[in-house]
Amino acid sequence: MEKLSRRSFATFAALGVAASVLALTTPAEAAPASIGAGRVQLCAQGNYTSSLTFHSLGLAPPGFPTTWYSADVAAGSCQTFDVPKDWPGDVEITVNGKFNSSGTTFPVGGYNSTFTVPPTAGGWKVFTRGTTANGGAEAYWLFG
Repeated sequence: MEKLSRRSFATFAALGVAASVLALTTPAEAAPASIGAGRVQLCAQGNYTSSLTFHSLGLAPPGFPTTWYSADVAAGSCQTFDVPKDWPGDVEITVNGKFNSSGTTFPVGGYNSTFTVPPTAGGWKVFTRGTTANGGAEAYWLFG
């Protein structure tokens, strides 16, 4: 086994410290950029399955629906979706939850369950939290 010189050891040690610092700082700074423009990530952190429903705020082109429903996101997981870009104007997104016992859906946050985004801007993170207690009144969402 080859012996490292003090200079080589010092170089390796410095690189290790720099890599550790980079590992500690990079994820927090890079989190919003990792979603990408025109995308939204849903993290279901409550005790229920969550989903997003995308609605066109403009007239949909011929052959395109005015509503596009995304797949469910199971409790404890995250999924990233593309915001539909074929529609004119902004896109309204509704945050939904699904009751564990019946599978019926409810708007997370009651009447405040929607937000509007330009389809090619941003990169948004949505967290659903709380429980389905009291008919879903204990469920809420927030931006990350």
